[in-house]
Amino acid sequence: PEDGLAPGTSAEDLVEAAKDQALESSGQVLEKWRPSTSTAALEASLQTLVQVREPTQQGDKMLGDLLSRFGEMIKHFFKGVSVSPFGSFVSGLHSVDSDLDISLEVEEGSPFSYVEGGTETAEQRKARLQRRGPKNKEEFDRKGAAGEGEHRLQEAKVQLLKKLTKILRGSRGAKEVQFIPHARVPLVKFTDVMSGISCD
Repeated sequence: PEDGLAPGTSAEDLVEAAKDQALESSGQVLEKWRPSTSTAALEASLQTLVQVREPTQQGDKMLGDLLSRFGEMIKHFFKGVSVSPFGSFVSGLHSVDSDLDISLEVEEGSPFSYVEGGTETAEQRKARLQRRGPKNKEEFDRKGAAGEGEHRLQEAKVQLLKKLTKILRGSRGAKEVQFIPHARVPLVKFTDVMSGISCD
């Protein structure tokens, strides 16, 4: 026949026959395939890497001790502020050399808390910013009173972390202290001298 099909053979039959042949061929290929030495070596290397990077009980204890020491220092200097870990340590996805992410929780009524509608009015703030320079006045004019609450909350965070930075820099327990006030979430980075653990 001109179309290459045997008389009485449908296109569906041909598709099914082709599928069967492909499955049979792939089965033969899989039967003949064996992991090569290089694949086995790669798998062994990956398993070793996972074991080496896996957190240890001793490492987790060091992280817990650091969190406890840092929490005590925060309580001493910042009334109404406590620490709370977050990130990979809390989720259990940390590795042996992970840093420790710590959030400062400010209780309502703490001298470091921000209360909506605090004592400084928008006009008082505008005047204070004008005294500090034209850049601050432009920022106030651009954000207006609507952004005032958000700005004051951010400013309260920055002031708290600024004081924390000063304390850490003056202590013997922290090194490589960096204050990053203009991040979306202001933060302080440092390394604990006793454990060598980096903290954010």
